[in-house]
Amino acid sequence: MILRIIHQTWRTYEVPECYRDWQASWQRLNPGYAYRLWTNGDIERLIAEDFPQWAPLFNSYAKNICRIDLARYLILKKHGGIYADLDHECLRPQDPLLRHRRCKHQPRRWSPASRSAVASRARCAVRSRISGDRPGSMRNC
Repeated sequence: MILRIIHQTWRTYEVPECYRDWQASWQRLNPGYAYRLWTNGDIERLIAEDFPQWAPLFNSYAKNICRIDLARYLILKKHGGIYADLDHECLRPQDPLLRHRRCKHQPRRWSPASRSAVASRARCAVRSRISGDRPGSMRNC
C-alpha cells in the first residue's frame, strides 16, 4: 500500500509566496498524512547516503530541474508516499487514489525514465506532476 506521506521539493525551506497556497492545499485536504518538504541539501544528503550509485548521473545534469526529476523517484524509493510538484494544487483528498496496491502501468524493471504514476511531457527523463509508490518497491534500483 502507498504510504500516507506527501513529498514536495524546493531549493530551500523558504517557499515563494506564489506557491504557498498550493503547498498548503496538500496538507489541508489530507490531514492524516505526514508532509515533507525536501530542500536541495536534503536531496544531496539522500543521494550521498542512500543512493551513491546515482550520484554521478545526478551530478551530471546541467539543470537543477533534471536533478529534481531524478530525486523524486529516489525519494519515493526510500520513503514511499506521494510526490507532488509545488505548482500543483490539491483539489480533493488523495485516499481514493491510494486504495490500489500498485500504480497502473508499472514496469517490471525500474528506471528513472519509466517510473511514474502520472507522466506528462518529457523534459529530462519523465516530468511527472504527481507520483506515488510504496517504500522499497522499486526493486531494481
